[in-house]
Amino acid sequence: MRITYCTGETLVLAPLESRTLSGTPQQWPWDELLRRGIVEDGHGDGEPGFDDTDGSPRGIFHGLAILLVVAISIAVPIVAYFFDQVAQVAIPAVAIAFVAVATMLPALLFFLFDRQRLSTLRDRFQHDIFRLDPNMHTLADVRSRYGHQMDEVYFKPSERTTIGSAGQRLWPIVIATATIALGWTMALAPKPWLFGDPPPQTLFDALGHPQSFAFLGAYFYTLNTCLNRYARNDLRPKGYSAITVRIIISVVLAFLLQAILQSSTINDYNAVILPLAFTVGVLPETAITLLRDVLKKVGLWGRASQLEDKLPLTLLEGLELYDRARLIDEGVPNMEALAHQENIDLLLETRISIGRLVDWVDQSILYLHVVNSTLSKDKEGAQVLEKLRALGIRTATDLFQAVRIDPRPAVLIDAFRRGTDTAAIAADRLTLLLAAMRDDEWMSYLWTWRRRTLVSDRKINLARDGSFEPDFGPNTSDGDLPG
Repeated sequence: MRITYCTGETLVLAPLESRTLSGTPQQWPWDELLRRGIVEDGHGDGEPGFDDTDGSPRGIFHGLAILLVVAISIAVPIVAYFFDQVAQVAIPAVAIAFVAVATMLPALLFFLFDRQRLSTLRDRFQHDIFRLDPNMHTLADVRSRYGHQMDEVYFKPSERTTIGSAGQRLWPIVIATATIALGWTMALAPKPWLFGDPPPQTLFDALGHPQSFAFLGAYFYTLNTCLNRYARNDLRPKGYSAITVRIIISVVLAFLLQAILQSSTINDYNAVILPLAFTVGVLPETAITLLRDVLKKVGLWGRASQLEDKLPLTLLEGLELYDRARLIDEGVPNMEALAHQENIDLLLETRISIGRLVDWVDQSILYLHVVNSTLSKDKEGAQVLEKLRALGIRTATDLFQAVRIDPRPAVLIDAFRRGTDTAAIAADRLTLLLAAMRDDEWMSYLWTWRRRTLVSDRKINLARDGSFEPDFGPNTSDGDLPG
C-alpha cells in the first residue's frame, strides 16, 4: 500500500505491517485513515495481559491441574499394583514408573504447548481472511465481521496472553488422564495362568484380551493426535474430551468384536482378533465395517446400508487420519458437511492450514455435483471424476479455469459422457453443472483465494485535510466466476 501525501512524500507499507513511524510521516493527518480502518494505532498492543506467573486464579488453576494429573498418574498404578490389579512382575518399580509416565504424557504435552503466544495466530488469521473473503478491504472490515470470533479464540488485542487456554476449563484434561490410567490398569490386569506356567517376567506378558489391545490402539492414536495438534498450535482442553470418548468407544467396540468373532472358525484366534482389536482402537470405523458385513450375511442389508457413509472424507485427496478426526470433532463427518460448513469457523477452531482446507472444500464441491450420492454406487459419476483427474482437473475451480480457457473443449466434453450420450448431451451436462456450481455458497470465496495469490497494490493520495478516495484494487465477486 502506497500512501502519498500532498507534499509528494510517499510511505510504502506491506499488508498488515506493524511499523513505528519517525520523522515527517508522524505529522500527516492520520485521523481519516484510522477511522476507516486502513491503518490502526498500535500503541494499545503493549497493554499488559493476564499471565500465569503472577499468582492469578488462572495460574493457580493451572498449577492445581498439573499436580492433579501427576497425582492420578502415579497413584492409580501404585494402588492397582498392590491390590493385584496389575500383573506382578520381577521389578515392580519399573512397571509402575512406565505406566505413570505413559499416563501423564498426553497431559504434559498440553501444558508444554500452553506456552504459545496467540497474537501471532491472530495476525495470521487476519492475513488469511484478506485473501479468502472478497468483501474484506480493511482491518475495520475484518473486525466488524469476525471480531467477536477472534476474541473468543485469540482474546482481545489488549489481552494477548502467553497462555493458549487461559479462558478454557481444564477438567477434560484431568478426566482424560484418569481414563488413560484406568485403561492401562485394565490392559495390564493379570490373566489366569495355567498350572505349571511360569509367572510373567515383563509387564506386557499380561496382555491377552481384545479390550487391552483396543485400548493400546486408542492410546497410540492419542499420542499421535496430541503431537499433531501440538505442531499445529491446536492442542486445547476440548480435544481431551474427544480422547476420553474415543478410548471408551474403542473398548466397547472391542467387546462387540469379541462377540462377533468368538464363535467363528478361525485357526489362530489371537493372531486375528488381537491385531484387529488394536486397529479398532486406532480406527473405530473398522468395527462398524465388520458389523455391516455381518448384517449383510444374515440378510439385513437395509440395516447395514444405514451404517454406510455415502460421502466419506477419506475420498478427499491429501486428507490424513488425524485431519479427518479433527474435522469430525467439529461436526464435519462427510464431504457434504464440509462443502456447506461455515469454513471461517473451521479455520479458527481447527487451525488447519487454510490452503489445505480450501482445497478440500473445493474437491468436495466438485464431487457433490458430479457423483450422485443417493445411489449405492454411481459408477458413471466415479468414471467422470477419474477422467477429469486424468486431465488434471481435481477441484471445482480447476473446472471453471479449464472452461475459461476454452468454453467447449472436445476432450472435456468427452469426459462428461455417460453411457450412450452424444457430444451435444455431454456439452449440455457440462453447462448445467457449471451453472449449478456457480450458485454454491462458497464458490466466490474459493475463486477469490485462487486469484489472490498476489495482493494487489493499493494507492491512497492523502490531502492536507486528511480526505482521500481509497483504491482497493481489483476485486472478485460472484460476477467474476468463469463459466
